[in-house]
Amino acid sequence: STLAGHEKDDILSGAFDEGKVAPLLAKSSSLPGGVRFGNIVHDVLEVTEFSDLAEMPENTEQLVTICRRYNLDVDLTLLQRLLINCVSTPLLSQRSPFTFTLAKLSRDKLVKEMPFTLQMAAISTIGLNRILDHETTFSPLSYRELEGYLNGYIDLICEYQGKVYIIDYKTNNLGDAIDYQHDGLLAAMREHNYGLQYLLYTLVVHRYLKTWQADYAYSKHFGGVMYLFVRGMRPDTPGSGVYFNLPEEKVVLQLDRYFGEGN
Repeated sequence: STLAGHEKDDILSGAFDEGKVAPLLAKSSSLPGGVRFGNIVHDVLEVTEFSDLAEMPENTEQLVTICRRYNLDVDLTLLQRLLINCVSTPLLSQRSPFTFTLAKLSRDKLVKEMPFTLQMAAISTIGLNRILDHETTFSPLSYRELEGYLNGYIDLICEYQGKVYIIDYKTNNLGDAIDYQHDGLLAAMREHNYGLQYLLYTLVVHRYLKTWQADYAYSKHFGGVMYLFVRGMRPDTPGSGVYFNLPEEKVVLQLDRYFGEGN
């Protein structure tokens, strides 16, 4: 992601990183850590039908090709299992009473790797800190003045039962299975300031829907944000590895106004 304009600072675009330090792997896993492995997982999920992944295909040729692209030696059986788990785990959490899986989504109800450009008026991180003050997954930003454009990609936008959801894949290694439940996920979200990331994504989608859907209302059409920590997803444990949040409408509206009008 890039931040263009007269203030070329990575304070916002940095929110789109997987985490700059390659995490150590749990002893129980021999899948690698780091950015290249994250790229492999993202690439496979982008180019492969979720329903095809769920059927545990024998053919790993595509996985081999993508792993070679990043020059990374990966245990294909473990990678395949991780991908199957990702698309087959019910995306249920304490705050989301639905049980759909990625594999059950209609392909005409989803957009993968959606590019966006978010325009910013003259704003400052002080204003952002004020608006996002009560978000548990947001860490206050050091002082910067910002203006210009923020470019990026959203991993997945999908529609389910009339509501739109933002989904982001994370390959961070959090440790043991217990670390992929609510408290561990919350800690990881806060540590990497993913709250800032998903609120910017929410603003992007909010503006898009407001422009293109005549009867759009946030409370009616936006379902929330899910961060899938794919290493911890288990099909027999709904919501495992899934962080869900539905940002408050007033926060999104304040962000929209602030980015549009500035101070």
